[in-house]
Amino acid sequence: MPEGRTFLLVRQRIRWSLPGGTVRTCETPQECAQRELGEETGLAARSLVYLWQFTGFNKTHYVFLAELEEDVQAQPRNEIRSCRWFAPRDITTLLLSVPTRSILRLVPDDSDSVSAE
Repeated sequence: MPEGRTFLLVRQRIRWSLPGGTVRTCETPQECAQRELGEETGLAARSLVYLWQFTGFNKTHYVFLAELEEDVQAQPRNEIRSCRWFAPRDITTLLLSVPTRSILRLVPDDSDSVSAE
């Protein structure tokens, strides 16, 4: 994982998106976030911090900040073709999914303003 503020995005077909998926009946949104992160990238979050939720495309999107171990390597799994770390300045040139673009617009510019405390 690169130093500094970065975002892990995955690409299924054409568009890049944040790791995620549908909450199963038997799990919480946080459990879903952890499961989807693992299923799509092979990573396990040391902790997940709930940031916010919003409704769009007839479903609720739950947004979490994942704290990862240092020097982890994301590997595409299942339906994911590619996963990469991007600096915020590089994301503006990517073809993003609509929910991902909405989420990234809401992330504070100062990474210190989002903490696990």
